[in-house]
Amino acid sequence: MEAISITGCWEGALLSDQGGAALPFSLTQPHRAPAADSGPRVRIGNDDSHPAKLLDGAARTIVALVDERDPVSGQLAQLLVDARVRGDRLVGRWLRRDLEGQVFASGPLSATRIATDW
Repeated sequence: MEAISITGCWEGALLSDQGGAALPFSLTQPHRAPAADSGPRVRIGNDDSHPAKLLDGAARTIVALVDERDPVSGQLAQLLVDARVRGDRLVGRWLRRDLEGQVFASGPLSATRIATDW
């Protein structure tokens, strides 16, 4: 039986507890990170991908923090992603906070692995 791994490229959506349209979401987690800048990357909406600070991770989980601009308001923000592999899906929660730490958006996330050779 093959071990489940969080590595690869995942695409899905961020849903909002506050309502509104779902935002496209992708996460890439390389098998190995030989350089400091080649760790996980996150893309929200049509924005460029951003490097993520890996706060915690294992074969089936990832907790990462991304410095980015909120795609709705345009303000500088931090996105926290907490996700786990469940079958063939990546599921979890996300929250966005402003630079003072105030949470202004949150919700569930769901994604499907589109590539394993990353």
